[in-house]
Amino acid sequence: MLLGQRLTENRLWYIIKSRKTLQENKMNLERFLKVQEQTYKEIRDLRVLDTGAKADVALQERRGGFFVSLIHASDITRNAARLSSKIAHIVPSITYQCEHIHTTVGRVIKEFGPHFYCDPDSETNRNVLALLGEIVKDAMTKLNTPYPKIIYTEYLTTRNSVIAIGAPNEWFTNFAEALVDISKQAGMEIAPPWGAHITVSRFTEKITKKELGGLSDLLRIYTPLGISIPVAVAIGYTFRRREEQKCRDLRETPGHFKPYIVFALSFRNTSL
Repeated sequence: MLLGQRLTENRLWYIIKSRKTLQENKMNLERFLKVQEQTYKEIRDLRVLDTGAKADVALQERRGGFFVSLIHASDITRNAARLSSKIAHIVPSITYQCEHIHTTVGRVIKEFGPHFYCDPDSETNRNVLALLGEIVKDAMTKLNTPYPKIIYTEYLTTRNSVIAIGAPNEWFTNFAEALVDISKQAGMEIAPPWGAHITVSRFTEKITKKELGGLSDLLRIYTPLGISIPVAVAIGYTFRRREEQKCRDLRETPGHFKPYIVFALSFRNTSL
């Protein structure tokens, strides 16, 4: 088995086929979309572009943990990474490369917090990642929607980041719910996501209203990411080295998501 081993470029990917079912899926999706839209509304009501933004506290605290994430196809990651680079030329922020682009589906609650530094070779962290991998494999057997689909329609500036907002299909909410249920049975509690967004930028300094003007112009003309059919599910962790505690420039301690095990998704009839 590949559990407990670090992911390399040539390492075998697991092929997962969805089967079995969860009940009340449609209602779960409706609830999720309602909460997500309310969150987006609250962010818009902050009128960040009119009041200014600030450095991401998660970067300042070196916050991190273990996650389950969706990995997108290359057309999505290229466009998102290109936008991230353009933003970094306008305001001080973290640059996301293609390999950093993802959508979070779950977060291990207990280990999440400030000053997170994961050594995947340590027995403790290796055991967490191994168990998380087993939970993901089990959850993926309990889905009846054939494949994940997220429609990204626009970009939104928060107090400390820029996200691509997206509306998922039932696969996303079914999978998130399965992760929560199965993790409780396994003694590892996973928190579900509040949204199906992609983070494309995190601010590393205070940004004034004037400085945000150029960012607003960019986001207004940049083409939305559109429809994504994610190609894999990855378990992984926030990657930071302990020596990054001394970094004053937050751009030097980005804390990107680092995949540890990747489960490739195999679909049929994925007509958009």
